[in-house]
Amino acid sequence: MSEPKLLYSTNTLLAHRISRKYYGDVHYVYCTSDFGCSSLSNSLDVKPPTSSPLKIYRMLQEEVERGDLHSDKIDKNRIGLRKGVQAKFDARIVTDEDRQEILKVIERAEVREFKPLMYTMIYKEVKHLLTSIPVEDRAHPLANEYIIQCLPRNLFVVQSYDEF
Repeated sequence: MSEPKLLYSTNTLLAHRISRKYYGDVHYVYCTSDFGCSSLSNSLDVKPPTSSPLKIYRMLQEEVERGDLHSDKIDKNRIGLRKGVQAKFDARIVTDEDRQEILKVIERAEVREFKPLMYTMIYKEVKHLLTSIPVEDRAHPLANEYIIQCLPRNLFVVQSYDEF
C-alpha cells in the first residue's frame, strides 16, 4: 500500500485556542488519510461517519449553527478537552493553576466556541509523529486512522469552510 499524501482532522475552535494559549501551540489530533471517508479499499463501500473528517465537520457545524445545547458531539468534545487537560497536567506541561483555568474555560465555553476547523497535514512531514489506531479501536478495520499527540503548529494548515 502506498503512503498517503495528506492527512485530515476535524477539531474545534476551542481546542485550537486552548492548545495555542496553554500548550505552546502544540496540538493533539485524531486523523485519517481520507478527507471524505475512511481510507478503505476501493472495493468496499463502507464509509463510517465517525472517522470521516468531512462528516464530523458537517455534523459539528450543523450543531453549532443551531446553537444545540444538548449536542452529543459538543459534550464529547468537552470530555475530550478535560481528559487532555489532565494529561497535560500529569505530563507537567501545565500547572495546577493553568489546569483549573482551562477547566473553567471548557465549562463556560458557548456552543459557538465549538465551531469546527479542518487541519490538513502533509503525511511525509508528520509520519514520524503518527501512532496508528489499533484495529479494534478503528471505525472500520481497514481504515487508516492515527493519533498525533504533539503536533506543532507549523506542520498543519487550518481551514474553516462554511460550504463543506
